[in-house]
Amino acid sequence: MHNALLLALTVVAYAPEALAFDFKGVRVGAKSTVAEVQERLGISCGVGYADKQVCNGHVTVADEPATINLLLAPSGLVQRISLQLSSEPFEQVAAALVQKLGPPTHVSQGTLQNRFGAKFRQIEYVWIGKGGIRVDYRKYGSSLDHSQLYYSTREDRELQSGDKPAKRAKDL
Repeated sequence: MHNALLLALTVVAYAPEALAFDFKGVRVGAKSTVAEVQERLGISCGVGYADKQVCNGHVTVADEPATINLLLAPSGLVQRISLQLSSEPFEQVAAALVQKLGPPTHVSQGTLQNRFGAKFRQIEYVWIGKGGIRVDYRKYGSSLDHSQLYYSTREDRELQSGDKPAKRAKDL
């Protein structure tokens, strides 16, 4: 019976609907304040485009140094938590994320090639939660030196992709 109960609790804890995608207590897709973000993460915030609070600074992820960019909507909704860290400890950070979030919803693998023809194994873990909230962790983000951990809302991913066909047609 104990094993059945443990299995049931594990399934509930790892169900996407049950996941709270937070970073150090700041939850993406939930309301927060600048004071709370600054207190929990020790980063600086300032007003950015469309009166959004943009918060940047240095933090740690699974005891690894990282830079953070957090976007807080005027309504107080945390839209994005984007972190860049070294790609060297990728496996250790991925293991810590799996321990916290459970098995990823999707895992994809591919190959990246640099200008000199060298090939590198790319891996991405994706956790999908309720309401369009998700976490993506890529071994290589903006460069081969950096991994990217990206907590996001659907709205932020749309903003990042610039995928607004009707608006694009009017801007020609």
